[in-house]
Amino acid sequence: AYRRCERVAEAERVIITTGRRKGQGRTQSTIRRHARRLVWMDRPHNVGPLFTHQDNAGLDAGDPITGEDRICYFEFAQLRYRYDPFANVFTIMASSLLGASLASLVGMDSGRTAAEVEKLQQLFGFNSVAVQMDPLYRIMLIKLLQPFYIMFIVSIALWYYFDIIALASICLCLIILSLVWELAISHRNQERVKSLFRTSGTINVIRDGQIAELPVEQLVVGDLVLPTTGQVVPCDIVVLYGECVVDESARSGENAPVVKHPLSVATAPNEVYVPLAYKDSTLFSGSTIIHVKPTDESQDDGTAMGNLIGVVFSTGFSTMQGLMFREVVETLPTNWKVLREAFLVFVLFFFVALLGFTYPVIITYQAGVPVRQIIRGVVRTVPRTFPPYLPIVITISTVLSTYRLLRKGIVAIDPERINLAGWLGIMAFDKTGTLTQSELLFSSIVRVEQHPPDGGESPRFMPPENILSSSPQTEMETGLATCHMCVLLDSKPVGNDVDVEGLRASKWMLAPQKFGIDEALYIVCPPVNPFVEVEPVAVMGQYSFESETRRQSCLIQFLNSQKFKVFAKGAPEEVARICDPATVPANFKLIVEKYNLEGYYVIAMASKDFSDELGVIDHIPSRKDYESNLKMSGIVLFRGNISPDTRDAVDPLENANIRTLIITGDSAHAASYVARNCGMVAPESRFYSIDVDRQASEKLLLTSLDSGVSTEETMANILQRKENDPTLQFALTGSSLTEAVKHLTQWEIEALLTHVQVFARMKPVQKTLIVKNLHEMGNVVGMCGDGANDCGALRQGGGSMG
Repeated sequence: AYRRCERVAEAERVIITTGRRKGQGRTQSTIRRHARRLVWMDRPHNVGPLFTHQDNAGLDAGDPITGEDRICYFEFAQLRYRYDPFANVFTIMASSLLGASLASLVGMDSGRTAAEVEKLQQLFGFNSVAVQMDPLYRIMLIKLLQPFYIMFIVSIALWYYFDIIALASICLCLIILSLVWELAISHRNQERVKSLFRTSGTINVIRDGQIAELPVEQLVVGDLVLPTTGQVVPCDIVVLYGECVVDESARSGENAPVVKHPLSVATAPNEVYVPLAYKDSTLFSGSTIIHVKPTDESQDDGTAMGNLIGVVFSTGFSTMQGLMFREVVETLPTNWKVLREAFLVFVLFFFVALLGFTYPVIITYQAGVPVRQIIRGVVRTVPRTFPPYLPIVITISTVLSTYRLLRKGIVAIDPERINLAGWLGIMAFDKTGTLTQSELLFSSIVRVEQHPPDGGESPRFMPPENILSSSPQTEMETGLATCHMCVLLDSKPVGNDVDVEGLRASKWMLAPQKFGIDEALYIVCPPVNPFVEVEPVAVMGQYSFESETRRQSCLIQFLNSQKFKVFAKGAPEEVARICDPATVPANFKLIVEKYNLEGYYVIAMASKDFSDELGVIDHIPSRKDYESNLKMSGIVLFRGNISPDTRDAVDPLENANIRTLIITGDSAHAASYVARNCGMVAPESRFYSIDVDRQASEKLLLTSLDSGVSTEETMANILQRKENDPTLQFALTGSSLTEAVKHLTQWEIEALLTHVQVFARMKPVQKTLIVKNLHEMGNVVGMCGDGANDCGALRQGGGSMG
């Protein structure tokens, strides 16, 4: 029992309540309480430019209640929570430079001192994501306290008491062997999971003005580090100097190498640095450095010290890898409906046994049979009413399943969830890289002719062209050759599949040097063309692809004419949004949807001439200046083939009447094509998107993905049409889901989640929301995804694979 304290200074522990969710006037989930010991330590002084964010504010202030110069915190779920005496709440102590401006990060060019490092390590601990898993005795204790095991243990004890030695001994040996086997498998799985995130090795660090090789565990935020080729990034690092190519597959699931550039402050020096917004200048923890680009003063192998310099932005569980680790390992309580029903079955067995034994016990007692003999008979009959061998069977099946998965390279983080797969009712899949191959192959381009040859005034699409064959070099090829994030590695361009394939199709070549134009990011040279003279270009500035804007852009300079031009490419609807409407064909949306339905991955490209009135070389324009009032150039088609083993994975689920659905960030048209061709729905199925706009109408807008024809329907009518026509399938976009959560009733939202086959243009938080709500509706949901954006949904699923 704990006594409530009036002041934090009097407390020894803090009680944390989790798992509580209010809905419709009642608490819908079990309240879980955790007690954590409070720790007091002296506050640090003079630790440099660190505490700039509100989560870390107040660390330089003492406790106003006690007047003591101390900090109070506790640890929970791998994070430290500090008491804020001003707000009277506990907030996360982020081991990060959160809130730092671009200029302040670039200004951190001297590194930390030994005194600062000591104080920061005291505050946040060491740079490590190693977590203490549950000890084996705790796992065994939890297992033995389950109702089935309690019944089994009681049965064995009674059998021994009444001299049923053989049966009791055999069952006891079986349960001990199965438990030992399960504990051994669990221990091996824990070690494999920990090895995936283990941080080890050394790195060159600038401390007290000197370069020293130190263990990566000793890194603190603000350290100046010098990573080298082949090194695994031990924390989140902001690149200040140099360029490199990294493999981020451990974080994103994408196998394509990514190029990292130095952080630039020319545009907005006072803007707050956010890692995902400036991911092209961030080395994320867990990535592997494939190549460090050599400088003029360094060796050609890219390993010379000083080629790449960065400042540590976050360490430990505040890194992207640390957050991912918590998402994966800190699994939710398995408070599933099927487990609750299993307990009810146990209670039912108990009452059936009680009713069944009552009459025989009374009759035999009245007949004068000794009480010991009556009890002995009851104990012998127990297995007929309630099988005490059931826990052994469940344990052995779980162990065998875990072992079989391990042989296939699959680590079961929570073996208890293997049994839930038997109750699986819904299986959700990510699309790109899961159902389809991650590699995209260039197919063709579809140009937009602003002034058609037949004299038409409005822009229109031209027939598709395969520019891999001989053709004149025009604006589309120039855009593909320059608007990308590729870099040369061993004389070959590496980068995102779309970028590499576009560069290959354009036939332009990345130049290995800048030809004296130091301000350029890189130079691109056109192929020799006897019919058209094309200038080489220098890429002077670029903004990378972002998940929020879903586009990227660049500024190029033609080396001969010295003219400037801006190119942008990305999701068709996003590129069209930044174009002059007069340059976008009237049937733009229909044409894009047509190619999506044919299975193509479609991106759009736009451009505009750019004047150098502001002095571009000295002042790189803002993204808003780049991406506004562009002219639509056309669309580019890529082919993403369905993985060969997708059908083999989907067909058994369909045959078992397990509902399969797609949750993706891609378009509804592309996802519906995959659903038709991988066996999720019949090839003749007709897809309709459901749009929600309650401000315009109380009805829902139903739009055919094939014809584009729209009708307004009530939810009841939509469900009736679905019941009458099994070939009718529905798709829901992320924007419509947002509107549905705001305006639809709980019944309507559940109806959408029950009948929608394709969830398209979904952000990571929306993926998690879908799986979570399906689970709360009483379903056992599985999730299969390969990217970091799927972690939240994977964690919510009952039997997830990632």
